[in-house]
Amino acid sequence: MSKGDQNALHLMLGDETQHDRFSIWLWLYLQYHEGADFAPEGCNSPEMRGATSGYLETRSDIVVGDITAKMVRLLVKDEHLAWISNEDRQTRWLLPRLEKITNLPELGALPNLLGRDLLVGMIDLWDEDLTKKIRQLQWLHDDWLRHKALDQQFKWFQERKEGTDRCKFAWNWIQKNEKQLLFRRPHQFGNHQELLIFFDTTDLRERERKDIVQSIRQSWNRQKYLERLEGKKQYNFILSNKMIDLLDAMAEANGLKRPQVLEMLVKAEARQGAYLPERLKLSD
Repeated sequence: MSKGDQNALHLMLGDETQHDRFSIWLWLYLQYHEGADFAPEGCNSPEMRGATSGYLETRSDIVVGDITAKMVRLLVKDEHLAWISNEDRQTRWLLPRLEKITNLPELGALPNLLGRDLLVGMIDLWDEDLTKKIRQLQWLHDDWLRHKALDQQFKWFQERKEGTDRCKFAWNWIQKNEKQLLFRRPHQFGNHQELLIFFDTTDLRERERKDIVQSIRQSWNRQKYLERLEGKKQYNFILSNKMIDLLDAMAEANGLKRPQVLEMLVKAEARQGAYLPERLKLSD
């Protein structure tokens, strides 16, 4: 490529200090379609533009018109990519799907091409008709939104005070009861976001996820109940219907439960001894 063509190309690509979408695409295109044989770590690195410029100097058969034509044919407008973010969870969810669609899993081995840059680079290099590419991206977007809507199932783990403890409890429960789920992601999760990523990696159906979450919640509630029972024992008393009505009335009037009312009455009498001694005297 002539020096003039190189200058025109880099002017089109933008400021030389930026490693933007078009520069990444050019590196990928030259590497995978023109046999450039760049070092893998060069993609999306400070040396990227220098590498592409140096290579183009050696290729007199490549003209800027061919490059721009390829760009126009392969690159969708930014508006079709606006929904793709740098969020780690979305990247993990999208990457295997894009690898399958584009048949470009080798891009995942480039050490400096990460996150959104990796996803967009894969989409841009994908040799597919623009109309079909845009349609596929819309399907992916719709699938992602549907998938995110299911996060409501895991809202219980997001509770402000106990959320972290609930997530850790869920991990221990899964280790004991659903070990097969650990195959793809054996590392412990400890917060709500990590829990979501864990379940993203499973092949569970919606009903199965609901059942697992429900089982975890029931086990959690049972454990909390047993913790509250420490130092307590259950006893059965026979009371007349009238006494039960009086007990219920006292509980309702004070916003308490039957055991709480009984416990408070017993403690008060044990502390003050105001009623039983007089009652016993009267019965003598």
